[in-house]
Amino acid sequence: MLTKTLKIQHGGKSASRPDKSGRGSPQAAGGLNKIKFISLLYLLIFFIFYNHSYSAVVINEFVYDAVGSDTGLEWIELYNNGTSDVDLTDWTIEKAGDTFSLIKTIPSGTIPAGGYFLIEETEAATSAAGNYISGTMALQNGGTESDGIRIKNASGIVQDTVLYDSPNTNNLQGDDANPGAELCPDVLSGHSLSRTTAGVDNNLAADFEDLAVPTPQASELIPVVSSGTIYGKITEVAPAISAGDFIEIYSTAACVFAGGCKIYEGTNLIKTFSDDIGSVPSDMVMVLWASKSNTPAGTRGIDRDETSADENGNGYIDLYSDESTPGLTGTCNNFTLMNSSGTIIDFISFAREGYDSYTGSETSYDSAVTAGQWLPSAATEQQYLDGSVAFTGSSAKSLCRLAINNLPVDRNTKSDWTESSPTVGYGDYGISMVVTSKTLEVFQSPFSPYNDGTYTQAKFSYCLGGIPGDYQLTLQVFDIRGRNIKVLLDSIDAGGGSTTVSWDGRDDNGNIVRTGIYIVHLEAINKTTGSSKRSSKRVVVARKM
Repeated sequence: MLTKTLKIQHGGKSASRPDKSGRGSPQAAGGLNKIKFISLLYLLIFFIFYNHSYSAVVINEFVYDAVGSDTGLEWIELYNNGTSDVDLTDWTIEKAGDTFSLIKTIPSGTIPAGGYFLIEETEAATSAAGNYISGTMALQNGGTESDGIRIKNASGIVQDTVLYDSPNTNNLQGDDANPGAELCPDVLSGHSLSRTTAGVDNNLAADFEDLAVPTPQASELIPVVSSGTIYGKITEVAPAISAGDFIEIYSTAACVFAGGCKIYEGTNLIKTFSDDIGSVPSDMVMVLWASKSNTPAGTRGIDRDETSADENGNGYIDLYSDESTPGLTGTCNNFTLMNSSGTIIDFISFAREGYDSYTGSETSYDSAVTAGQWLPSAATEQQYLDGSVAFTGSSAKSLCRLAINNLPVDRNTKSDWTESSPTVGYGDYGISMVVTSKTLEVFQSPFSPYNDGTYTQAKFSYCLGGIPGDYQLTLQVFDIRGRNIKVLLDSIDAGGGSTTVSWDGRDDNGNIVRTGIYIVHLEAINKTTGSSKRSSKRVVVARKM
C-alpha cells in the first residue's frame, strides 16, 4: 500500500509506461531512476518517522519517585491511541540515568484501542488493577541531570520516550534518536508525570503535567467498589495501655478508596476498613482504638468509624475494633496492614524484654518476610525474638516509628522503631523541614509544649554530608545537670543532606518537662573510618506566666 500511495503522489504513472520523451531514452531512464530514488527516500523517511514519532502506544503516566521507599510502588501506564488492539508480548521497558538500559520485558498482554495497560512493581503500587506485575523497576528519581524511560516493540524499535529533569548532560536520546531537548520537570515525591490529555503526543515536554494525585488507568473514572488499597505505614503501636491501646497508621499518599483494607493482630483479623471511609488524603493519620468496639449505629468518632472527613475534628480518623472481645496483647505480638486483596502493605513485630520465647505469630512474621516487609528471616525462637522491636511492656509507653525528613523511616527492620511516650494522632510526619549546612542547628526555640507560645515544638536540623548510611547517629536531649531526658534518635543510619527532627517537650516517660534550658546533643560515627562528629546546642522550654 505504501508503494501504491507513492505512485499516486507521482501522477499515477507506472514505471513501465512510456514517457513522452521516448521509451528507453537516457532521459527517460534517468527520470525513472530519479523517481525510484525519491520514492525509496520517502519510504525510508516515512518508515523512520512512523516508528519513532507516531506510535499508537505511548507512555501516558508514571510514578518514578513514590513517597518513602520506592520499592514496590513505582508504575508506568501505557495508552493506545490507535483504532486496533496492540499485542505487547515481548515489548521492552528501558530506563536511563547515564544511558538507556533494559529493565523489563512484557511477557504477554494486549492493550485495547483507546485503552490503558498498567505496569506495576507490585499490586500495592496503585488502587487500580495492574495488567503486568513487573517486580522492581527502580526508575531514576531525578536529581542533577536528566533521566528517562522508553518503550520498544518486539522488534526493538523505539515507540515512545519520556525524558525528565534537566540538564540532559548525558545526551539521552529522544524519539528521533537525537539528544532530547524536550525535558519534563522533575516532580515531587509521590506525584506522577502525566500527559495533560490522555495519549496526546506532540513529542513536547508541554504534553506532560505534574499530578499531585496520580490517576492510574484514569482512576478518577473508576467506580468505587468494596475493594481498596491504602498507601500507608503503621507509625505507632500502644499494646499495653489498659482500655486505651491503639494502632496508628499514617497515609503516605492519597488513595482513591480504602474500603476493605485490613489490620491483623497475628493471624487474627481485628479490623476491616468499611466502605464509609472512602478516599484517604495524603498525610492523614488513622487511629484504631483496639479496646473499643465499632458500633454501626453509633456516633462517628465516638464509638463508630469515621470517614475521611474526620467528623469529630480532632485531626485524625478514628476507627474502632471489629472484635467481639477487643484489645491487644502486650507481650510478644505482631501487626499486619493489608490491602483488600491480601497484599501486605506494612508490618511490625515486637517482643517483651526478658522473654525467652516468642509468643507472637510466627506465621505472620514469616509472611511479612516473604513479602519483603520485614527483616531478618527467622527459624528459631531466639531469631524471632532478636528480629523484633524490644518492648518493656510499660503501660505508659508505645512503640513509635522514627521519622526523618518528615517521612516515616521504613527499612523494614526493628531499627525503624523506638519505645517512647504515646503521641496518638501526632508524629513528625508532615512537619516542615528546616535546611541547614551545620552539623546541628536548633530552630523554634524557645517553645512551649503547653500550647501557649508561638511554637509548640522545637526543630533540630543536622547535616552530616557523605551519602545516606555513612554514619550511625544518636540524638538526645539532656537537662543542664547532664541527665538524659529524651532519646530522639537511637543509633540510626544517617548521612547526606539536611535532616529535620522535632521535639514536643516530653521526656521518655511521656511527661512534659519543666521550663528551662536543655541541651540537645548529636553524635555520629562514620561506619567506615570510625571518625566521629559531635555537636551540642541549647534549646529553651518556656510558658506564659
